Amino acid sequence: MSNIKPGWTASELADLVNQQTHGCIRASERLVRYYTTQRLLDRPARTDNDGRRAIYGERQLAQLKLAMALSHRGIGLDKIRAIAGNGFAATSALVHIHSMVVGQDKALSELLLDAIKKTQTKK
Repeated sequence: MSNIKPGWTASELADLVNQQTHGCIRASERLVRYYTTQRLLDRPARTDNDGRRAIYGERQLAQLKLAMALSHRGIGLDKIRAIAGNGFAATSALVHIHSMVVGQDKALSELLLDAIKKTQTKK
């Protein structure tokens, strides 16, 4: 029996983001893997079988949506990484950014609120 929590492959995670954002920002398997190597997403869990299959969870889902939304707004990867902080525990930074975009960009505001909620839960 596997001790990996249920989650998604990189491709499934990208598809889920595309569904949840109604196509306003587009994710791909390649983008998920790139953001992971750039440390914008926490490292995924691995399957017990061979350790090669990456499994992404709710936390990485929130991280991906936030990183994509900020990138879409023209914020560079270094700044996104700084916002994400160590292990994506930068709730106060997210709250600050959310306060700046409220009333300006409803979709980004909703993504930030979702990310804030996810950072307040444990890995």
